[in-house]
Amino acid sequence: MAGSRPDGRRLSESPALPPVPADPVGMLRAQNDANGIHIDAQTSKPGWLGERLSLGYAIDVLHPLATGEIGHAYGRAATVTSRPRLPLR
Repeated sequence: MAGSRPDGRRLSESPALPPVPADPVGMLRAQNDANGIHIDAQTSKPGWLGERLSLGYAIDVLHPLATGEIGHAYGRAATVTSRPRLPLR
């Protein structure tokens, strides 16, 4: 089967898929064990129980001024000496 673009050009072939191990589940378990990862029935249970969001706390921990990572988003790591409290509106 061959595919083509709307302008008629033919799509290139896709790369071959990587080989699948004989025991993929065993391989994943071994990798998890090696990395100290323990998956059980509680793994997918969220830590949030439906309580209201504390907007002030969320801003304090996520905003770059509050975390001291100002400038990190622009490719440079600068620190802030004081942590200003942002006013809520």
